[in-house]
Amino acid sequence: MAKGIQIKKPDHVAEAKPILEPLENKQAVFLPPFFYLMLVLTFPAAFVAIYFFLQSRSV
Repeated sequence: MAKGIQIKKPDHVAEAKPILEPLENKQAVFLPPFFYLMLVLTFPAAFVAIYFFLQSRSV
């Protein structure tokens, strides 16, 4: 029984690794587009904020 349990534990670990690795890869694939979208949206927002700040300051 002990040998069977010792053999089954590595099998479950080996089965869990391929399941976890694609999830990590999907997160690595899906997260950068969100970061790029945040960068693309934050830079124009910063320029617009600076523009309105300078415009309100000059008036």
